[in-house]
Amino acid sequence: MARILVVDDSQLVIRYLEHTLGSRGHVVEALDSFVQLAHVVRERPPALLILDLHMPALSGLSTARIVRAHESDAIPILLYSSAAEPELQAAAREVRARGFLQKGCESAILVRTVEGILGARQRAAGGGP
Repeated sequence: MARILVVDDSQLVIRYLEHTLGSRGHVVEALDSFVQLAHVVRERPPALLILDLHMPALSGLSTARIVRAHESDAIPILLYSSAAEPELQAAAREVRARGFLQKGCESAILVRTVEGILGARQRAAGGGP
């Protein structure tokens, strides 16, 4: 299916996303900090970037700003955070994220959102219905 890059400082969240999205056939690569992000995005651009907003050192919002500055809108971003919905909504609007979800949402909602974003990306690239 698709290669998804997750940036989150919680190993529990990373394992959850690997299991949930991996069981749908997606390849999930995880980073627990932004340090390697530029290299990974440049060398192996993911089909989707899932970012936590609240991380030590550099926030997910700052990370998304950097990605947008260098990659434009080529890589879709999904914000996945425990932040309050108004904060998620504002951040998503600012970095032109394709969506946002609060951590703890049902697995079915996560999968539906991820696959919706990936499907829209594929359709935009002329890859199907």
